[in-house]
Amino acid sequence: MTPAELRTLGNKHGRGWQARLARELPINARTIRRWLSGKTTMHPAIAKQVRHVMEGWLP
Repeated sequence: MTPAELRTLGNKHGRGWQARLARELPINARTIRRWLSGKTTMHPAIAKQVRHVMEGWLP
């Protein structure tokens, strides 16, 4: 998942999506910021989990 794809998916859920995702995975919120900035890449297995979690949220 690219930073742009993550941001697009997250923006569908409004403010607070990064903190919510960090709690639900659970991962450090800093990791999400690194993914968004492109400083680190997301492992494909994690990307699948991120999509699963976020697509389960109500819009």
